Amino acid sequence: MNPELIVSEVAVAMQTTVDAICRAGRQRHYAREAAVWCCRELTDASLDTLGTIFGGVGRSAITETFRRCTERMEQQPRFRELVESVRKRLAEATSAGELTSSKK
Repeated sequence: MNPELIVSEVAVAMQTTVDAICRAGRQRHYAREAAVWCCRELTDASLDTLGTIFGGVGRSAITETFRRCTERMEQQPRFRELVESVRKRLAEATSAGELTSSKK
């Protein structure tokens, strides 16, 4: 599974746009956090690769966003359920062959 596909699926699930998720800046965007978290959990993409996808940010920004999302998931059960449902959907769709590289 590639990170771009994950970002696209997170955007749909969280009713936002890929552009809003990938835009660089200091905004606190829950969908962006969820997308970074899913990318780190479901891919082997490097921090540099993810930084490029998420607006050209540095590896420390990706690490911090992942940490912040993990913390938010611990503190907010509804957010955790949403992120886990997206993760489960991505994992199931991948194993069922629904998410293929043709949807890039």
